[in-house]
Amino acid sequence: MRRHMAGLIGRCRAALAGVLLLLCATAATAEHIVLESYQEREGLTGLTPNCLVQDPNALLWVCTENGLFRFDGFRMRREALPSDAGSTILGASIDRDGRLWVGTEGGLFIRQDDAGGPRWVAVRKPDGRMLSLRRSRQLDWDDRGVAYLMDPDRRLWSIAPGPAGATALVAQPLDVPQTQGRPGVVPPLRWLRGALWFGCGEGLCEWRDQRLTAWGPDQGLPADGWGHLLVARDGSLWARSGRQLARLTSGAPGFEAVGAPPVLGGWINYGTLIEDRDGAVLTTTDKGIARWDGRAWREWTQEDGLPDTAIRALVFDAEGSLWLGAGGRGVYRWVGYGQVDHWTRADGLPSNVVTDMLQDGSGRLWATTREGVAWFDETRRRFVVPQVPGAQRVRSWRWPMVVAGDLWWIENERLFTVKAGSTTVRLVMSDPLLAGAVMGTNAYYVFGPAGVERLTPAREGLRREGVGPLPPGGERAMAAARSAGSEWFVGDGRVLRWQDGAWAALVDPAGVPVPAYLDLAFDREGRLWLFDGTGVRQYAVTDGVAQLLQRFPPELFGGAVPCFVRSTADGRVWVGTDQGVFILEPDGRWWQLHHGNGLVWNDVDPGFLVDARGQTWITTSAGATRVHPGARPPPLPILRVDAVEFGAQVFRGPPTRPVPWADRRLRVTLGTANYSLARSLRIEYRLGPDMAWRTAEGAVLDVGALEAGVQLLQLRAVGLTPAEPAGPVLSMPFEVRPAWWNTPVARVAGTVALALLWWASWWMLQRRARARRRALEQAITERTAELESSREALRRLGEHNARSLEDERKRVSRELHDEFGQQLVALRMEVSVAGKRAAAAGGAVTAEHLAPLLARLDQLVATMRTLVSQLRPPALDGGLLAALRWLASEFSHGTGVACTVAVETDLRELSPELATMVFRIAQESLNNVRRHAQASHVSIRLAQDGSHWTLTVRDDGHGFDPTRARHGYGVLGMEERARLLGGQLEVDSAPGRGTEVRLRFPTPA
Repeated sequence: MRRHMAGLIGRCRAALAGVLLLLCATAATAEHIVLESYQEREGLTGLTPNCLVQDPNALLWVCTENGLFRFDGFRMRREALPSDAGSTILGASIDRDGRLWVGTEGGLFIRQDDAGGPRWVAVRKPDGRMLSLRRSRQLDWDDRGVAYLMDPDRRLWSIAPGPAGATALVAQPLDVPQTQGRPGVVPPLRWLRGALWFGCGEGLCEWRDQRLTAWGPDQGLPADGWGHLLVARDGSLWARSGRQLARLTSGAPGFEAVGAPPVLGGWINYGTLIEDRDGAVLTTTDKGIARWDGRAWREWTQEDGLPDTAIRALVFDAEGSLWLGAGGRGVYRWVGYGQVDHWTRADGLPSNVVTDMLQDGSGRLWATTREGVAWFDETRRRFVVPQVPGAQRVRSWRWPMVVAGDLWWIENERLFTVKAGSTTVRLVMSDPLLAGAVMGTNAYYVFGPAGVERLTPAREGLRREGVGPLPPGGERAMAAARSAGSEWFVGDGRVLRWQDGAWAALVDPAGVPVPAYLDLAFDREGRLWLFDGTGVRQYAVTDGVAQLLQRFPPELFGGAVPCFVRSTADGRVWVGTDQGVFILEPDGRWWQLHHGNGLVWNDVDPGFLVDARGQTWITTSAGATRVHPGARPPPLPILRVDAVEFGAQVFRGPPTRPVPWADRRLRVTLGTANYSLARSLRIEYRLGPDMAWRTAEGAVLDVGALEAGVQLLQLRAVGLTPAEPAGPVLSMPFEVRPAWWNTPVARVAGTVALALLWWASWWMLQRRARARRRALEQAITERTAELESSREALRRLGEHNARSLEDERKRVSRELHDEFGQQLVALRMEVSVAGKRAAAAGGAVTAEHLAPLLARLDQLVATMRTLVSQLRPPALDGGLLAALRWLASEFSHGTGVACTVAVETDLRELSPELATMVFRIAQESLNNVRRHAQASHVSIRLAQDGSHWTLTVRDDGHGFDPTRARHGYGVLGMEERARLLGGQLEVDSAPGRGTEVRLRFPTPA
């Protein structure tokens, strides 16, 4: 009877839970979420995750249908598997020793980390066949480390820990009665308090002390296909079916079941059931993710920012971040889960551009956006747009405040109010001067032509009173703050306050006005915070004099542009910028809240609110973010060395033995457990504490080739801005063995070898110097002899030229005397005879009388021409070619020896002076042939080769020996003329084979 009543109560409880589910699910709406994706770009080439697990080393493992991947905090990396494992990973779990168990299409394998690196251990049945794991939830461990597994045939196996170094483990079957399964459902398995729980039929089975107990409707567990089990931190057992969630608390006689967002069809075999840090249960649904906190369901769908595909896996990492595996989309990290919430247009806000937040006296939250005002409905968890008088919408507001619990704000030129707890907007006044009003403490200040007025809202109405004249220069305030009973205003680049009937500027100890722009705030210690155009400054203010305490330059915030500064009751200072919010903790540590770690968007607006629950609201141009009270600075980033590569050697940490010189090139792969910070980190390194820090590109550090000796590589992770503190320094000592040629023995041998080499070099240099000295002395002697010979030749040439000139004068004189004199005497005599004959003939001169005279004159002319040709041939006036041809003709006519002339180039480039010298050399060459050669044929050839000319005179005479002493001066004269041409004269001859004279000279410039 008692068991029957317990079953009836269980069934009623389940039915009531189903009704409550419908009621709760009806109001299941949620805020917008921000996801950080990891796909191909991050190295994840398998985009359909089957499971997600994290090991004690903070490595996140991703099981996919295209391999196993590990996330080291920076990048996804494919893990090498045994050759017989296949590529499809069906499931994975971490045992109590931190080992990874992986179920693949090829069987079950265990990843064992040894000193030499990871190795894989296969799990086999007693007959040697591989044991198979179908899903991660079908594997668990007891308190002794014994593993229990349900195979695809629903048989249960136990796997005892094997000895160290084992290459395979053998599983043993459990003697558990075979149970029936529910079609289409893969039964789960979990170990809890000495018993093994698993799915059987439409309920659960408990195997304890060799006895099987079935749990079903009589124990409060509705009949269903239960596909997931979870052992919570408090010892409770949670079970999930396609439409229900059940819980068995420790010591309870039965389950408590509630309806759950559905998982239809075979999708119950995917997804997961996990517990968050607050003890709530998360599960996957048809539409996304749902959370049960013991009272109600909260569901997130595609409309809230989830991927538009099925969520197949969930896991919390060591930092509490939630990771999602999405079918076909890869892996996502939920940014700020449990610490921040986000609200956008999808949650009822009129616009994503949220400019301010306020809370009235009833605790109701209000938000203003670019498109209007909305209030937050806690029941529906949505923002609602109120109506204003005249059925108009409030487009925007400025300077909201709460006075006596009522909400007041200014919109353009109108002042509105809403009573506490109400959503009805009432227009209080309309005045053009309100467009330039600023908000003080529980009052508005209006700067108009007549001066400054104070508008003080109160429950009974609005009180309007004059304050005083406008500040000097007529400037208007942009912001205001209150401290020690005084209102302070930020004017045109300075801080003002109204005191004793006059305006006074805040000055420094030197009396110079303190610069300020945009905003100011007083913290709980009464210190003033403001922007001065060069960053953020903190002052201590006493009697209108500001003493500078600290200055935070823009470089500290990475060049971010500030827009507000606020101080909260917990001692924090919040600086809003276009790159997120920088928060100064009371202990002096800065940290940044940005899009990568919890902010809906980086471009924040001045709206800032700490509500009655201690939740901080930050407005941005893409929505509003609510920061939970428990949110604290992220931990300091800690690096981890995953691999150290010295050349071809790979280590899991610093090598304990010296590294060979050939492997001195260092490459380090780093990881971090701070997944939430990984994309906001820079890695710095240095070789020794005295070196400057250098920034690395990515998490794989290529240090390069190192010097020999003991080295110390230091690494640390730093934030993207200098304001964020650096993490602890990771030191990695090691030693690089010197090269063989750098060992002490090699250095001694090298020193000796260098000394011997120096001595040999010195000896060779001395020997070479002596040889060079002897050669130089010989060259000097020969050159001196040549100079003496040349000087003697020149002297003889000069004497020869003088004698030749005198001989030429004598010859010319003799020719003139002998030839011209005789001819002229004969001509005179013949003229005299002709005259006498003419007189005897009666004065008539006949042709017979003149014929002798004409003949004599012709002979005289011929003689003159011969003499002139000998001095300078007239053919030179017709060019060098004509002169050479005349010379050859004269030579042949005078000697009877054939002489040919060949000119192969255009001679117009040669000047008359150069042509004359070339002609004389040719003429002298023919003179030598006439005197000595006894040749039968002579040739003259003139050719141009590039930038040089070559004159060749060749005969076939009997030749001579050029090395013998010369008795004439013809060759010497030719050499002198060649020198004047800038060229060179060569004589090639030998007895019996003729002579060749070559003149080579450059083309004139």
